[in-house]
This record gives sequence, C-alpha cells and structure tokens, in this order.
Amino acid sequence: MLIRAFITLAFLFAQKVAETSADANKPCSTACGCKKRLHARLGLYTTKLKEAKQTNHQNLKEYNSLLLAAAVGSPLDTTIILPILAGSGELIQQCNEQISAADKAVAAATIKVGEASGVYNVIHKLKDGMGKLMINFGGGDLQLPASKFTTNNLGKLYTDDCAAAADGETDVKTDLEHEPKEPEPTKLITHAYLEAKCDSNPGAPATCHNAAVDQDTQISIGLGFGNGAKDEKSAWGAGSHTKMHKIASTAVDFFSSNETAAHQALKALATDKTGLPACHSLQDFGAMAETRAFQLMLLKLAAGKPEAEKVGPDDRQDIDSAITSSYGKSGANYKDKIWDQIQKTEVPQGKQTGEKTAALEKGADIKLQTEAFARLFAKEIKEKKQAKTTQKVSKTTDRNKQTEKTSRGMQKSWLRS
Repeated sequence: MLIRAFITLAFLFAQKVAETSADANKPCSTACGCKKRLHARLGLYTTKLKEAKQTNHQNLKEYNSLLLAAAVGSPLDTTIILPILAGSGELIQQCNEQISAADKAVAAATIKVGEASGVYNVIHKLKDGMGKLMINFGGGDLQLPASKFTTNNLGKLYTDDCAAAADGETDVKTDLEHEPKEPEPTKLITHAYLEAKCDSNPGAPATCHNAAVDQDTQISIGLGFGNGAKDEKSAWGAGSHTKMHKIASTAVDFFSSNETAAHQALKALATDKTGLPACHSLQDFGAMAETRAFQLMLLKLAAGKPEAEKVGPDDRQDIDSAITSSYGKSGANYKDKIWDQIQKTEVPQGKQTGEKTAALEKGADIKLQTEAFARLFAKEIKEKKQAKTTQKVSKTTDRNKQTEKTSRGMQKSWLRS
C-alpha cells in the first residue's frame, strides 16, 4: 500500500509540474478559430464523461458476474468473492455520483459554449463588414434621383464557411495540460465603424475634404466592424479618395459576456473536477482495496474478526495478510486469476435444446446475466418444491405404515381376547 501511495503522489506531482510548465496557448484570432477552440475544450469533458459512463456500464456487468459467482459458489470460494462484491457497490456508487454531477456541469457548459458559438457565427459573417452605398452624381448635376445610388449592398454578409487553413489555430494544443492557462476567448469585435471614401474628380481622383461636392463627386459609405476604437479623420484629409476611412467608431457588444461565461464554465469543470469523473474499473485492485466495504468484509471473512463493523489503523496488518491470502501479495492475482475465475462461473442458460449450464460468453450483456440469475432462483424454487413434495410423500408413507402397524396390533389384541 505504501508503494501505491508513493506512486500516486509521484504521478500527481508530475502532473502538477506538467500543468504549470506547459506554455499557454495564444488567444484565438478569428471567429472560426475561437468557436473551434471552445468546442475542442468542451470535447475534453464530454469525452471524459463518455468514458466514465462506459466504465460504469462495464462495472454493472461485472457486478452481475460477481452476484452470479456468489450465488453459485464456484469455482471460487464465496469468502473471496464477497469482499469484492461489497467493494464493488461502493465504487459503483461513487461513479454514479460523479457521473450525475458531471452530467449537470457538462450540460450547463455545453449551453454556455453554444451561446458563445452562436455569437461567433454572427461575427464570422461580419468579417468583411456589411457592404457599402455609393452615390455617383455622374457628371451631370447635384440632383439625387435613385439612379445615382449606383452601388448599394449595405447589409451584405460574408457567406463562406469556416476554413481550417484560415482559422488561426495553428500550433494550438487543446488538452488538460494546457487548460489551466487557456486564455479567455477573444471578443474580436468591440466597435462598429462608419467608413467613407470620396473622389472629387473621377477622371483625375482628388480628395474631397478641401474641394466642393459637385456633379463629378463619388461618395461611398459603409459599415465595418473591428476591435478597438478607430479614428482616421486625419487620413481622410490626406486622401479621402484612396480607401474607405473609418470616420467614426461606436462601441458594440455582441457577446454580453457570453464568451466569458463559456470560458469560466469550462474552467470550472477542470478546477473543481466536476467535469472529470473518476470511475474505476472493478478489476482495478488499487481502487478496490481502498474501499471501506472491501476492507471490512476482509476483516469479517478472512481475518478472523466476524463481529467487526469498522476499519481502524490497527487493522492494516490483518487486511494486508488477508489480501495476500485471498488475492496474492498486493493483489497480484486479482485481475488475471481471480476475475478470470469469476467470469468462468457456470450458470443456467436457455438454449434451443433446453436449459444448459455453462459459462456466459465473454461480453455477455446484462440481459443474459439477469436471465441467468433468474434461472438460478427458478432452479432453487423447483428444488425446494421437489424436496417439499418428497418430504410430504415420506410423511404420508410413514403415517400409513404407522396406521397399518396399529391396525395389526389391534387385530392381534382382538384375537387374543
């Protein structure tokens, strides 16, 4: 047990060193990348939860195998099986409790990630702004009929899907080692921009800021988005005709803290371990040996303390001796020999030719196991009925014999008289 404790401490220390030494990932830089990373981080916990449920399902099957082995009482002595049976209930209960907590926590985090992802979907569509409106006076006059709105795609959204090559997630490592230092998702958009461009003379383009708007002027107005306030009024004065300038900025918040809520929900899954359910296999002797129920049954059945109801520090030597006697030193025979025998327990099974007694096939499902258990009870009930009938017939026969004997005695007495 000391060796196991030392190994466990060494592993935890190494894991802590790895967590603190891992370089932090760079912040996400695109809407597609931010969304992708959130889902990848969530996947760490959905995978752990799935693995825990698979372990729990397997444990339930193995628990049924223990019940069958205990009921049949062969090929292993029942005193070897019962401590495992008791400890199994404790491990399964712990697993169920952790899965229940993880289900709720992961479901809550999934909702938060979904909300943030929805915003990133919107931001992806706004990556190129929302189009522009051009007013082209056309060299005629300064009147403004609808025909002079020559370009009008205001409200246009980006329609391409996310491309992995352009999501900015190169060299990003999403794992439990990097999770403690994972940066908060980037908002990407914090401001909306009024953008403008103006040519005073399309034939010989010139800035508009110091020239009158006339029949040759072309004015473009657009709506853009980005991170941080921008003010390009000075650049407008130097060359309003060269590009779309950000003339004014307005703070916008698409997230309303959705990205922070998602990040914190994911962090909490790792910090308080609710997203990391630790379900141990019933064949893991280290986990089994730590359960109070296993230790107590060993004291009762193998250590000569049938009246024991608690495990104390003074019982350690007796428990270790009982483990060596029943499962090999430090449980060396537990998995490969003890469980191998448990799974070879022969039980009644329904076949086309009738009921047969044989070991369940490896991987038999819970339905077959519970049916075998029911058949054991049915067989026992049948045997009890047969025994009761035999006993009844025997009593009737004895009574008849006694009656006959009494009758003969009365006849002899009558003849003598």
